[in-house]
Amino acid sequence: MAVPAHEVIMNKNKNELLQRVLSSLFFGPLFLITCIHQGLAFNILLSSLFILSAHEWHTLSFKRIFEKKISIYLGGIVYIGFSFWGLYSISIKNALTFPFWLFCITVWIFDSFAYFLGKFIQGPKLCPSISPGKTWSGFLSGTIVASASFLLINHCLFKQPVYNYFLVSLIIPISAQCGDLLESKIKRILDVKDSGNLLPGHGGILDRFDGMLFAGLSLYILKILSG
Repeated sequence: MAVPAHEVIMNKNKNELLQRVLSSLFFGPLFLITCIHQGLAFNILLSSLFILSAHEWHTLSFKRIFEKKISIYLGGIVYIGFSFWGLYSISIKNALTFPFWLFCITVWIFDSFAYFLGKFIQGPKLCPSISPGKTWSGFLSGTIVASASFLLINHCLFKQPVYNYFLVSLIIPISAQCGDLLESKIKRILDVKDSGNLLPGHGGILDRFDGMLFAGLSLYILKILSG
């Protein structure tokens, strides 16, 4: 007897969620440890992610748009380069007035809570023409939890006053969401679901680090503008 279509979809979603959780539990701590200790291991990891991301973008877009929309292809290369440079620049010791690993954790908290609470609460779509699955409830709840977590950790561990970091605590999740939407828009232009398949449950490197790259670039630009 044939399995109903909705059951097939539900099973597929469950499998993707399980893969997403398991890969996060494996790769997340690995990345976080290198962020905390930095040094050679972190530089190698960040360089590897940059190379893999550039390769993903080239593989994904070259044949599809190079001849017709070369500006998008070149723009993607420039964006990836500047984003990783921004991420590296804010990771250097004392580049920020808070640890780089706290920035990473804040992005991950936003991603996780926006994803799960958005699915649980649902409601109006955030930007249906670009990413139909994302909701205002997910964006707002993820931003609130991520901002509160950043401020709480920064205050409890480093005795930093909340009011000094309130704006930064909002910029990180909001810019992470912008990065996610930017990649979703590009994938719609290219008519693909994922940027790659390297990370089970997530897709490619650009799928997993889209928010972090944009948030890192945003903080880097903010740091330059603030002197």
